[in-house]
Amino acid sequence: MLYPPCCCAVVILFPCCFAAIPPADTVQSLPLEMVKPLQNMDAMETGAVTFEVELSQDDLEHQWFHNGVELSNSDRVEVKVHRHRFYRLIVKDLAFEDAGEYKFTCRDVTAVAQLVVTERPLEITRSLQAVTVYER
Repeated sequence: MLYPPCCCAVVILFPCCFAAIPPADTVQSLPLEMVKPLQNMDAMETGAVTFEVELSQDDLEHQWFHNGVELSNSDRVEVKVHRHRFYRLIVKDLAFEDAGEYKFTCRDVTAVAQLVVTERPLEITRSLQAVTVYER
């Protein structure tokens, strides 16, 4: 039986034939693509917002930025991967300072979105009572 030259990383032998799998350095991976881009968001103060990007590959190192400053998990910010391909940034208890540019980066893929935080409408919880004032 003839065997292929040793340039092959793996050789699979079958009774009738054999197949050679090329070495790993000749196999190219698919390019990283953004399946679902970031969307601009509007939210009210004290509310929450979720930014989400879907990529064509699973569980990759990535970063989120707000106005150029890298974000990490905290009591108000949550960075996570959902179902291996959905990269999410959740910002809770929004304040006016949270408005601005949010950027996602992963390898050579970058996405940018704007967040606008609006003031929560004034809510009257108790009606005014009539008051009588006498002059002295």
